[in-house]
Amino acid sequence: KGFSAMIQLMSAAPFMFLPVLVGISAAKRFGANQFLGAAIGMIMTTPDLGGKEAFWDILGFHVTQTNYAYQVIPVLVAVWLLANLEKFFHKKLPSAVDFTFTPLLSVMITGFLTFTVICPVMLVVSDAITN
Repeated sequence: KGFSAMIQLMSAAPFMFLPVLVGISAAKRFGANQFLGAAIGMIMTTPDLGGKEAFWDILGFHVTQTNYAYQVIPVLVAVWLLANLEKFFHKKLPSAVDFTFTPLLSVMITGFLTFTVICPVMLVVSDAITN
């Protein structure tokens, strides 16, 4: 039992955190900061999602807390958005605040849109592709 449980853990872990790995690769491909791509993947797989509180009420929106471990398509779309926001903020923000506010705004906006729009829509798309 011990050895097979260890093998099971080692085989499941990379897939559980697949959004982190995909986030890094997608960020590199889309021209975004790879650490921010990893952060988006981590946000999507944090163990705090889907706990006691099954949803958030944010500005009148009822947002379901779902853990997106094992998902690929939602993180690809989220990191694509992140890359575009990051490029936009690099152009628009003065260099004095760019270093701090570009990553902050890019991750905050992407994170919010990921949970409210991107992931719910991409889960429907993923289900349609696989079924």
